Amino acid sequence: QRKPFKSRTTITESIAIEAAADRIDETNHVVRGVKVIGKKSAHGYEYSARAVSEAAALYEGARVYVGHRRAASDSRTGSYGERLGLLRNFTVREGEGYADLHYNPHHPQAAQFLYDVRNNPNMLGFSHHADIRTSSRSGKTIVESIDKLHSVDLVNVPATTKGVFESQGETMFTLKQLIEAAEPKSLT
Repeated sequence: QRKPFKSRTTITESIAIEAAADRIDETNHVVRGVKVIGKKSAHGYEYSARAVSEAAALYEGARVYVGHRRAASDSRTGSYGERLGLLRNFTVREGEGYADLHYNPHHPQAAQFLYDVRNNPNMLGFSHHADIRTSSRSGKTIVESIDKLHSVDLVNVPATTKGVFESQGETMFTLKQLIEAAEPKSLT
């Protein structure tokens, strides 16, 4: 049985990009396996696997725009020139959402986008603007439901993950963790 939701709000969350040139199909204008929804956000939200799975239909075929809306009340209707492409083949793996970005190769920023995916992957990412329902557990804000997707935006300051392809079986370490792991240990 589902727990009652404590609040409902509209958010904008971001997901960054990591390079993976082998996922770029320039012939068919597709970047495969981009991360659309991560597990945690810099804004303090944690996405439940159930919320991500149940939102799959919202992200399948979702339009992807360049940049955020100017104001929270702005809609994306009529923003034809800002539309870069759309998402297809949305899948959920380990509670996170991935899709293929089918981009318009004639979009004024398509070449810049492809260059950055290959060479500056942490300089951009995806953001979703969505209506969510949350609950609070152990001092954490848990996204229990993604009720409406307003847009998916390509942004330069992502907050939810560290790369478009981020965290697929990779472990990230801080410099301090690497130094401590390299220090000789006493055998006594």
